[in-house]
Amino acid sequence: MRIDASGTARRSAAGRRFGGWSRFLATTTLATSVTVAVAGSGVQPLPRVATAAASADAPAGAYDLEAAAQVRADQCRLDFVLRKGGAQMKAVARAGLHGTDAELHTAAGDDYWTATPLSDAYDARGRSVGDFAGYLTRRFGLPGGDPDEVRRQLLRRRPPACLVVGGVDRAQDPEALMDQLLGRLAARARPRGLRLVLGFEGTPPPGLAYDVSLDPEPLRGDPARSVSAAEVQAALGRLAVQEEAASALQLDWGVKFFAAPRLPPLAAPRLRVRLAVARATEPDPELGAIHDQAADARAALTRFEHGLGRMITAHEDLTTSLELHRVRAARYFGDEDRRLAERHAPAARALQTEPIDLGAARELVRRYIDEVNRRFEER
Repeated sequence: MRIDASGTARRSAAGRRFGGWSRFLATTTLATSVTVAVAGSGVQPLPRVATAAASADAPAGAYDLEAAAQVRADQCRLDFVLRKGGAQMKAVARAGLHGTDAELHTAAGDDYWTATPLSDAYDARGRSVGDFAGYLTRRFGLPGGDPDEVRRQLLRRRPPACLVVGGVDRAQDPEALMDQLLGRLAARARPRGLRLVLGFEGTPPPGLAYDVSLDPEPLRGDPARSVSAAEVQAALGRLAVQEEAASALQLDWGVKFFAAPRLPPLAAPRLRVRLAVARATEPDPELGAIHDQAADARAALTRFEHGLGRMITAHEDLTTSLELHRVRAARYFGDEDRRLAERHAPAARALQTEPIDLGAARELVRRYIDEVNRRFEER
């Protein structure tokens, strides 16, 4: 996840220092990665991190809203690093999240992140499409050209880029920026391995492709229900494991079938952020809501796995059946039998040509088997 950049570039007017990143987290943020995190992951819209509200039992005037907002921003920032960073970045983030408020703020400071995608975040406010294309050209050493050429060059770059852009909806021409560069990058992020985080001060545009939506608004739960933070953490751990397995299944098989079930959006990263900024005192209704959403997300993943699993099983059964009848027919009629070969070839192609239409393949396999059986009856 480490990306080198000169100190001059990081201190340029583009506002790419970590201080700018804290402003991004205070706004709506979309993240696109290609595996979510990562395996390349996708876009993740995060609406604005809301100012923390004073707890009901705190004396009037005794709750420091500014300090609470800073803690929340630091937690969100380090939680992101914990999920996206390498081993060293994760160690720093983990120590900060487990420490005091002062240690948390120190770990989230600029000194720890001098050459990372977060420290190099690009502030798009007031910038043109050309400005951003020029930044990408310099930042990633691309040949350059018009925005379309720069976009294609970035998508082909190896290793895939990791890019953080804030203030997207405050650019000189936000629609042009989304249409010519960011929207198209987001749409291709997952298959290309690109990791993209987009920050919006308002609502993200409709139709923007993303894998994870990190919503900073508190979730509403049942005040009468008691769920501990440890229970929620365990539930999110199980969800993350299942999401990783489902993503692997999708990469192996999901792209092979026509009309395959859709992989549900990632939920664990968003819910982990919600857990990180939830009220520390228990019981907290939001903990129950996070727990319920984790259960719902796992149920959706199970439906996806079962649906895709049925397609995989059907494909394997058809392939096995076709081969068994081919061997059976070849034993008596030879591999050169023209009529059987004319039936077998399209069935075999249907089971091998992606995207595989199981309905069409099933019909072609049935026709071949019927022909084999008919030939045996004629003997």
